[in-house]
Amino acid sequence: MDPSAFARHLDRIERDGYTIVPRVIDESHADALVAELERIEAELGVTEGRTTFQGRRSRRVHNLVGRSAAFRALATHPETLPFVDAVLGVDALLTIMVSINLGPGQPAQILHSDDGIYPVARPHPAMDLQVLWALTDFTEDNGATRLVPGSHRLDHAPPQGATIATIAAEMAKGSAVIYHGSLWHGGGANTTDGRRVGLAVQYCAGYLRPQENWFLLIPPAEIATYPERLQVLLGWGMYRKLLGHVDERDPRTILGAELPIDLIYDVVDRGERA
Repeated sequence: MDPSAFARHLDRIERDGYTIVPRVIDESHADALVAELERIEAELGVTEGRTTFQGRRSRRVHNLVGRSAAFRALATHPETLPFVDAVLGVDALLTIMVSINLGPGQPAQILHSDDGIYPVARPHPAMDLQVLWALTDFTEDNGATRLVPGSHRLDHAPPQGATIATIAAEMAKGSAVIYHGSLWHGGGANTTDGRRVGLAVQYCAGYLRPQENWFLLIPPAEIATYPERLQVLLGWGMYRKLLGHVDERDPRTILGAELPIDLIYDVVDRGERA
């Protein structure tokens, strides 16, 4: 992405809490991902959601990292990962990768913020960043995600039951809306006879606990075959050269990587900035 365009998108995330990056992947790629998701849904026997929040007329599949290389590649996509680096830092973690497949008649979801699970006073620096990929067109009618611009700067969570003005994150298939974890948002209502398919690829700061427990979901032998950056995103790394170490070594040594002992204590001894 052109540096000036990247800077404008970052400014929008800071100011409005979100930005839309159009057509990051082409339509045929998006269609192939939908077909792959349909295969996985059929293989797993996925049914509609069991709660109102999940969507009783929607289907979700978790751990798409471990289920398909096609989805795995999006976690480190070169057009979106730089936003994670800029907002959360290069030692961020992948907290969740889940499909959100809204069916016809799905009502609008309640407004919420993705970082609301963390008991931290608002407003606060970004701890969470969502990259929501549109695998089909997102329109006002088929349930495009609703957003409340600027709400990431407020000192409270969205009050339930109140009438709050929102905008629809309408975008063409292959696009992505990237938003601050504190931004108030919710899935829209699908009033069409088609399905609205999105992929939520969400990241958190390296000092937080991810939603999905990758250590139990994906065996180390498989993790060892992944690219190094994806290994780190899945927790096989250290935050600021300390959190997550294994006997004072980078956890990737368990995967066979030959890495020197280099903890924060070594950094300080070398007189470098910690």
